[in-house]
Amino acid sequence: MIFSGIDLAASEGRPSGVAIINSGLEVLYLRELYKDEEILEVITQFSPAIVSIDAPLYTKDAGFRDVERIMMKRGFRFLPLSFKSMKELSRRGLRIAEALRKNGIKVIETHPTSCMKHLGLPFEELLRDVGIVLNRRVSSHEKDSLISALVSIAFHLGESRCFSGQEGTICIIEKSFIYLF
Repeated sequence: MIFSGIDLAASEGRPSGVAIINSGLEVLYLRELYKDEEILEVITQFSPAIVSIDAPLYTKDAGFRDVERIMMKRGFRFLPLSFKSMKELSRRGLRIAEALRKNGIKVIETHPTSCMKHLGLPFEELLRDVGIVLNRRVSSHEKDSLISALVSIAFHLGESRCFSGQEGTICIIEKSFIYLF
């Protein structure tokens, strides 16, 4: 099976990370892309079972969503949707999620920073623990997209922790996930 993760930028003028991995944790694609059309083309070409997007997939005029407040009580941190860039990110995330769903792809929301805080590991150690070897340096956007792709696999395997409220669900990797590989 194929899985994907997107570290989405608020605008097409900034890089978004896109990762595609298979269930054997082989990295099939890891790049920065800019345009929605490019992102959708690459992802639909691979036809993943699940895409995990690092973007709020909910529109709200001000403040934090209830799901973010739930996670903040557990020590995770977020930017409020009242910020202009967060509103733009939310709108873009919703557009991309809708297009992917129209292609029959399941879409979930994630937050890589919260994921890594929950795991208590640096990125390089997470990769080592699950057996992923990268042969080049990667950008922060590519890192977050790869973490997001791992969330997609963890979700599929029932090894994610999903926080839910009336204003969305955010999934992160459960600690037990790293012991599966």
